[in-house]
Amino acid sequence: GVKFFKDLTFALSGTLSRTQKEYEELIKKHGGGFATSVTGAVNCLVTTPDEVKTKSAKATKALANGIPIVNEGFLGACVAAKKLLPFDAFLISRKRPATKAAKPPAKRAKKVYPIITSPTVPVIEKSHLTGKAFVVQEEISKGYMKSTLTWDAELILHDPALHKDKYYNMQLVTNAAKNLFWVIKHWGKTGMPGAVLVDNFENSLPLAKKAFRKQFRRRTGNTWGLLAGTFEECDGKYKFLQKDEEVAERVKAEGDGKWEYYLHNKVDGKKIGWYPYEESAAKSTEKYWRQFERFPQLSVRFVKSDYFKYNINFTEMIQTNTKSGTRRVIRRIAPGEVGSREPPAVIPDPVKPEDAAEESGDDEAPDGSDDGSEEDPDDDEAAADEEAMAEEAEALEEEEEAKEGEAADAAEGGRKAPDAAEAPAAAGGREAPDVAEADAPAPRAAPEAVEAEAETLPARTAD
Repeated sequence: GVKFFKDLTFALSGTLSRTQKEYEELIKKHGGGFATSVTGAVNCLVTTPDEVKTKSAKATKALANGIPIVNEGFLGACVAAKKLLPFDAFLISRKRPATKAAKPPAKRAKKVYPIITSPTVPVIEKSHLTGKAFVVQEEISKGYMKSTLTWDAELILHDPALHKDKYYNMQLVTNAAKNLFWVIKHWGKTGMPGAVLVDNFENSLPLAKKAFRKQFRRRTGNTWGLLAGTFEECDGKYKFLQKDEEVAERVKAEGDGKWEYYLHNKVDGKKIGWYPYEESAAKSTEKYWRQFERFPQLSVRFVKSDYFKYNINFTEMIQTNTKSGTRRVIRRIAPGEVGSREPPAVIPDPVKPEDAAEESGDDEAPDGSDDGSEEDPDDDEAAADEEAMAEEAEALEEEEEAKEGEAADAAEGGRKAPDAAEAPAAAGGREAPDVAEADAPAPRAAPEAVEAEAETLPARTAD
């Protein structure tokens, strides 16, 4: 990690939100030193206003020696900004020479950012909010960097070795009047319609943002919305399929390809030859192909249909029915082109079918676990820490904006205005309880007999 606490030694006192050991590890992780008492080597005391007010031993000694005394939010804000921030915005008390009372500066109004929505990102159809709600967007900045954050997350849990392939999509949406907010969660096995949970946060955007961030961290192990941040994949967690606007525009301009499979044996009176996928299957396969284009590690997908499961290998362009073992050559015909009717050069041999028990193994989560109903205390603590750091960083940003207003006056007196802190914006607030609008599909009974070659229609539904 970045050693922004290098050459600084901290001491702690009072009742803080984390244990002394946790803060000691955090400080040392970022290059700082830690002292159990206030000595001449200490550069900063982290404590609470009560400790200063009651004149505890450590606070009294720090005041007497001119050591800065800050609240614990200073540590969190530095970690969020990934740099050492000025003490000023976090000082609880500091000695000042007696001066003539000065007229306090005029208070600046807090910035109010307008709520905007995406004109292009569609709302998850299964939420039944299509046409009634719109995906929230946010203009964010950090120093000279500016970007647009779209509250739309497409997540994939993909492990070819375990034949695991699931999706978990989230959106934060608002109504046309922008005074009602929902968080939509849509999850299931790749290829299946899945289930939906819609959490209603009424008129509280901060609570909706908090719930979205918490679920994103829980699913991916990453923080949502860090400007210029790099997503780090975590074992056993979902991967975030970050969208690229330029790629999206190119794909839209190109249009969808046409998908076909080669029937190399007669089934239900069909002749040998190339056949098009069903419309829904073609739409789904095109989506997975586009994901593979952006993320090459998704070259092998495991796609469920109503009664079958398929292994689709985009590198070899072969689809395998894992229940029957039948393998077929597939192809994508680019928009505007016409596919040859010639047979493929090689017809793949069948493979051993998988056992039903093996197929229905661990890629289906236990009932209820995917809808957020099973909470982990560590998730709550991580989300709370993340929000605390973001709130402190936002407070620092507002403080620095106020100082910018004083810079012109300071220049006349030869004083230098302090550097502006760079910190990501965040929303805070209480967490609302889940209000579920479950929409899981009813299980369908498999027929007693299914034609052995029904697998020629890969994925019947889109996720």
